[in-house]
Amino acid sequence: MNLARINSMASFSNHPTILIVDSTPARLRSLHQLLRGAGYRVRAVTSGVMALTTARSAPPDLVIFQFNLDSITGDEVYEQFSEDTTLKHIPAILLCDTPCHTNVAPAVLQWPFTPADVLSLVSDQLDDT
Repeated sequence: MNLARINSMASFSNHPTILIVDSTPARLRSLHQLLRGAGYRVRAVTSGVMALTTARSAPPDLVIFQFNLDSITGDEVYEQFSEDTTLKHIPAILLCDTPCHTNVAPAVLQWPFTPADVLSLVSDQLDDT
């Protein structure tokens, strides 16, 4: 998957920007297509380090994290977001493949989830900001 190509397809409208952080290429692609199809601008990265770098350079309106990232958990990335003065206001959704226990992420979506589940939770998180 070519992340530069996916990220360049983001719309330049006034719609909210969502950053997806997922090391699973198929899910990253599916979420990108779903959210873009719903009118959101979408950026996609595959690691927690890339998420922090990307968000600091252009803060998104919402972040969707995979819980089990390769080098750092989504929980740990969210903690770093929470401690950063420019990122701490950004709402987040944590995606879990199995039951996950988190004390930091305010919204959790556990697999299996439907496109309607994703869109509903995204809308709820953006409405709360």
